[in-house]
Amino acid sequence: DREMFWLGSIADRDPTFLLPLLFAALICAYLDVVFVRTRTQRLLTWLIGMPALVATGTLLSAAADIYMIASAALLLVQRAWVSGSIAAFIRRIGSWRDDGIVPLQQSDRLTDCGNKAYRLSVMLTDGIPVPDGVVLTGRFLKTFATATPDWRRQQLDRLYARLGSRPLAVRSSASAEDGGKHSFAGIFDSVLGVDRDHLEQAILDVHASFGSERAKSYGVSGGGSNILVQQMVEAEYAGVMFSRDPGSPSLSLIEMVQGTADRLVSGEAAPESFRFARLSGRLMSSKEPPMDLAPLIAAAGRADALFGKPQDVEWTYKDGRFFLVQSRDITRLMDGAPGQARGEINREWSRVLDLASGAEADEMVFAKNELSEMLPRPTPLSLSLMSSLWQSGGSVDLACRSLGLRYRVEEAQPDLLVTVFGSLYIDKRQEKRRSPGLGALAARRLMKRDGKIETHFRDEFLPTFQKEMALLEAVNFDRLADADLQALIARVREDFVHGTNVEVNVINIAADFYVRQAKEKLVALGLDPAHYLTPEHQTALTHAVARAKAAPANQRHAVLVEELGHRAPYDYELAQPRYSEASGSIDALMSLPIGSHRHREDVEQELSRHTDDKALRRLVAVARRYESLKEDAKHHSLRQLAVLRHAVLALDRRFALEGLAFYLDFAELHALSPESRNSLAQLAGERRMRLDIFGDLVPLESSLTIARLEDTAAGVATVASTQDMAGTRVSGSGMVEGRACVCFGRDAKDGTIPGFQQGDIVVSSMVPPGWVPYFRQAGGFVAEVGGWLSHTAIVARECDVSLIVGATGIRSIETGMRLRLHADGAIEIIDPQVSAVAAE
Repeated sequence: DREMFWLGSIADRDPTFLLPLLFAALICAYLDVVFVRTRTQRLLTWLIGMPALVATGTLLSAAADIYMIASAALLLVQRAWVSGSIAAFIRRIGSWRDDGIVPLQQSDRLTDCGNKAYRLSVMLTDGIPVPDGVVLTGRFLKTFATATPDWRRQQLDRLYARLGSRPLAVRSSASAEDGGKHSFAGIFDSVLGVDRDHLEQAILDVHASFGSERAKSYGVSGGGSNILVQQMVEAEYAGVMFSRDPGSPSLSLIEMVQGTADRLVSGEAAPESFRFARLSGRLMSSKEPPMDLAPLIAAAGRADALFGKPQDVEWTYKDGRFFLVQSRDITRLMDGAPGQARGEINREWSRVLDLASGAEADEMVFAKNELSEMLPRPTPLSLSLMSSLWQSGGSVDLACRSLGLRYRVEEAQPDLLVTVFGSLYIDKRQEKRRSPGLGALAARRLMKRDGKIETHFRDEFLPTFQKEMALLEAVNFDRLADADLQALIARVREDFVHGTNVEVNVINIAADFYVRQAKEKLVALGLDPAHYLTPEHQTALTHAVARAKAAPANQRHAVLVEELGHRAPYDYELAQPRYSEASGSIDALMSLPIGSHRHREDVEQELSRHTDDKALRRLVAVARRYESLKEDAKHHSLRQLAVLRHAVLALDRRFALEGLAFYLDFAELHALSPESRNSLAQLAGERRMRLDIFGDLVPLESSLTIARLEDTAAGVATVASTQDMAGTRVSGSGMVEGRACVCFGRDAKDGTIPGFQQGDIVVSSMVPPGWVPYFRQAGGFVAEVGGWLSHTAIVARECDVSLIVGATGIRSIETGMRLRLHADGAIEIIDPQVSAVAAE
């Protein structure tokens, strides 16, 4: 054993605890320097670290403590060396001392020092390039104003050395500046390029501007005055960037001048302006900028994310690097007041572009599909119901679980369904993530379950369901108390989402699998799927029409109402009257062509002439049976939606909402009370007004990429597609020719096709159910949207009407051109001339 200083033996513990204390202090100092960013972190580091480390040190021998002390000291020296400045390191260790000078890195101490300084600090600590600096708080400035010359000189010497002994920018950071409503830019003074000799006067000048007549004339006082002192960037270029162009929600605007930004602010130099697409970063100006602006756009985007709003950013550029020197919320967007068309349109563009953010420029983000046929422009109540079907624990999720499939959706996942200017679209990124996993084992299980699935629905679920619907249809909802009526609405909705529609979706998923498998095998044999995959039995719709046609003329209307009274042209739109309420519209269905259905034996016999594959013949039979089953399941389930609509109507009458109940969601409907009635009615009225404004606009395309959204929002003209015109033919046979009747607008909302003539080939974004009565008169239909198992496609196969879906390149077709539809889905313009009558 050897003695050392006060220690009897270095092999023993230090009885005075000095070595453990020194060891703990050095380790806490290292943690402070390397990891601490806020005062709270510093407080926790020292309050928790010191006792824990002292306790650890007391357990060790004095020799071990000395070794640990030496190691910690070397770590601190190494850190100081790597940081580039021993002096800076020492200052950091002592930065806890509150002398009224706050380093820009310490955001938690700058919350009351004006938005300018605080936001720069937040950006700096987030890694956004910001010139280093300090903030002279009001406390320091008060002392500075009355201090002796010697004290001032000492403070400024240290300050100048602290910031690298280089030219500085001295700027205001008052509490009134850069607020959410007003920026008050330029009201207070800034002094740039300040050397040591002029630093004192620059601080005094900026401080004096807080009480200037100019500031008072704007109603601004220098309360909460602070001064920001930063390293000066001798800019090659400088300017401002609006991360959202105030006049266009899809663009960013960058203005720049050579030299420092004060020339731009003072008006001495006219800026060059460049506009970029806000999400994709594409240059939208014809002139190329003098440098690559992508790093600036990225930095401004990070500032947007940090502060949660579009930012008005001041920046400088030198030696290939950008620095942000200010960032504030844009206080004036040219959106207009709520209710004004321009304002609502711009706000909708902002919402849609925010939903689309994160995708590549040419990535398809939103698209219409079969759901858009059924619910083209949903009211908020209908949208909230439909969205819940695809959420975690909703109908689709539960149906997949019952079939042993994985539906990839989580609680907080964004909605699958989105509206764009009131029109229903699918978020394609969400659709891809949620696609049910169907492996070989699951496929084999499904192939064996076709009989059980159908038997369960027809023999077990349906009888009970029909009895319950009969009881609910007999209820007088107007006689229920408020609470009972709202509870019933909640129960019916809950049962539809987690019961009835689960059964329907089990059939939908199975039908999609069987039809897809059969279609692929038929195509592989060179056979036309549209010819063989017609429904085996009449669907509920065609069965009702056939029964009405067979009835005496004076009874036909009653037969249709009896069979289809709970349905509507758009069945899933709760705001739309059912046929039983507006029964005059149901008579148009009598024009539906009803063909004879091909029996299973006939189809099998025809197939056997082409193949001896018995498995294929069985698969085709199952697929045909499930097409009919799919439509039957939907038909019956819609009775529950009719009940739900009637209950909502009763609540609407109860609170004298005059139809506004359909412009609330179900949570808001449940919260409806005499106390909340006026506020919810106002909210619903604003939504209806907004949808009315959107309804007058030219509809967007059926498939939307980031670039297309940005171009449309910016008013960039659409260039007609040069793609070959083709799609998937899902019904009809042979070659069809006819005059084109183009209808891409909202003209079909009442179930009519403007300008239609007998034998026309209707070209549209989709074929809504309201057009089914045209199936007898039309030569064919071509649509951008649709699928093999959409309601329209199944009915079209029943009626043997030519229908091509998923068509591309058809936006160049004009009414009056003559078209030819080929069996393989190709669309040919055989006469591009447009008649004078058609052109009018």
